Amino acid sequence: FDFQEIFASMRARRNELEPFDSQERFESLGVDVFREEATFISPNELRVGEQTLRARHFVIATGSRAAIPDVIRTSRLAYFTNETIFDELKEKPESLLIIGGGPIGCELGQMFGRLGVKVTILQRDPRLLPKEDPAVSEFVRAKLEREGIRILTGAQVEEATETPSGINLRVSGESIAGSALLVAAGRQPNVE
Repeated sequence: FDFQEIFASMRARRNELEPFDSQERFESLGVDVFREEATFISPNELRVGEQTLRARHFVIATGSRAAIPDVIRTSRLAYFTNETIFDELKEKPESLLIIGGGPIGCELGQMFGRLGVKVTILQRDPRLLPKEDPAVSEFVRAKLEREGIRILTGAQVEEATETPSGINLRVSGESIAGSALLVAAGRQPNVE
């Protein structure tokens, strides 16, 4: 298979689905959508731009974004998240380091592993998928390892540096190299 062809096909399919999650679709269903800064002026009133909205209940759907550990954010390294990797990754990396062994890290790790990328998942917790039942976590770990994915649990990233060939992470005293970095260390709400 051709890596670029697979990604192009995936991008095309994602573009086909985009209208189903658009502002226009929600408005056609009778939902009022406001894309402005808002401030509560009382428990039942919200100022949005020049308008004041009144209601017993409000839904504030600000969404979330990838949580980036300080050691990565301050390193100025190039990295991907689940929101950027499909659009910004232009060629198949030889190896991919993934910080985070939750659902996103495991899913994308398996996908890239199946596409022939050497994958290492670095999980801070003592096991993958820490919110799941331990038996599920062990099942997923065994499956991923059978597929050739290297998994390090209890792995705290202490330092991140760029090298001529990619990325180098110091993890619990050990140096781990990769040609690309995916950060899948959880989500944080957009509440600013």
